[in-house]
Amino acid sequence: MIKKVIIGILLLLTASLWFLILSPYDITAGIGDSMSPTLKSGDLLIIKSPEEAIKPGTIIVYNAGGDKIIHRVVEVNGGTLKTKGDGNSWIDPWKIPISDVKGVYLFRIPYLGSVALIKNCWMK
Repeated sequence: MIKKVIIGILLLLTASLWFLILSPYDITAGIGDSMSPTLKSGDLLIIKSPEEAIKPGTIIVYNAGGDKIIHRVVEVNGGTLKTKGDGNSWIDPWKIPISDVKGVYLFRIPYLGSVALIKNCWMK
């Protein structure tokens, strides 16, 4: 029994290292409620660099003034995007250059991002 647990832990660690180091994906933690109910604060988000044209409806991660923002694209106009949080009633007033997009949302793991948020607070 103990041998199976150790093997399981080793496989999990190996898969985690592969995911974090070698895969084309990245992870980030959801912060705030602007994307609620789709995404919640503390969710671990799996993202990857956009490989094709970004379309309205796509959830993106970008930096604005040093803050990470996760919002849904509502308009594509040439090389810029307009976004909105699902939980917000307004469209963001700024335009985001497509080159500022850090990633496109793929899926979430509920609550696991809370661990990353705690780690970030301790590491400051």
